[in-house]
Amino acid sequence: MTLNEARVIVYDAFAAAWLLGEERLVPYFFDNMHYDSNEVNEFVELNMIHAPGEHYTLGSTGNRIFRREGIVRTIIHTQPDGGLKRSDDLGEEILRILEGKSLVADGNTVRLTNGYVGELGVIGSYYKAEAVVQFNYQDQK
Repeated sequence: MTLNEARVIVYDAFAAAWLLGEERLVPYFFDNMHYDSNEVNEFVELNMIHAPGEHYTLGSTGNRIFRREGIVRTIIHTQPDGGLKRSDDLGEEILRILEGKSLVADGNTVRLTNGYVGELGVIGSYYKAEAVVQFNYQDQK
């Protein structure tokens, strides 16, 4: 599986699950999407960040397995001075969607494992928190 295939699997699953009835919980933006934060009071940014993985199996070219790893990091933007409940609720919803899931598309699997919600504090005109979930998948070369 390529880096982009893994990203599409995760982003598609998030986008489908982020709907509440017919409406999104709050607007969301993925890597490399243009947005104007002045147009919304709260939103989330989702990024898939790769880290070094491991060469999982030996073999000839085309038969070696590499395990790719990293985190899906979602930055939650809410209004300051409103308490932590709103960012906590959004963070827990993100974990509900992503944590402990195996996402499969076209025979490829991205595993999403351990997650957490952490407080970042007031930055600029937003209170920010993050929801982070580890991921891994296999690439064959």
